[in-house]
Amino acid sequence: MKTCAKRLTVFLFAAATFSTGILHGAPGKAQVTPWQYDILSVDTPGFQTPCLDETLRIVADWPIRWREVNTPSGGYHYTFQFTPATPSGGGYYYLEGEDSGTIYHSQNGMPAHEMIHVGPGEIYRFRSHERYVAEDGTRLTIDWHFQFTVNANGDVVVDIALFDCRVQ
Repeated sequence: MKTCAKRLTVFLFAAATFSTGILHGAPGKAQVTPWQYDILSVDTPGFQTPCLDETLRIVADWPIRWREVNTPSGGYHYTFQFTPATPSGGGYYYLEGEDSGTIYHSQNGMPAHEMIHVGPGEIYRFRSHERYVAEDGTRLTIDWHFQFTVNANGDVVVDIALFDCRVQ
């Protein structure tokens, strides 16, 4: 389970490279970038899922958006989101069983939200609720919740890494 958490964390920090970089402005003025949009193409094998007896390949063209905020006090806030994919528009994604070949299609989109706040009380937070369905009706649900908070003294005060997987 920790391997999944580490992989997701590495993936999310890699996704954050879409960022335009930390904003630098005059002291005492807040700066906000407008929401920026793109498509993140993924084809990644080897995703370990504890509720299945096989690894999955992730295939996706995820619509994403992000923005940055600098505060007058020198804080930095970064938000990154996988926007929902819907039948009427947006991207697509599915999971494929590497041994069985079973395709799990995304159901009801995949809104996911990542937030990073740098400054006193630093926070990294990611939350996602994914639902997939195979042609035979098998449902796969994957929930992610990560939060790491550091206080002004640099001590970790919150360290949550939850991953839940269910097959119905």
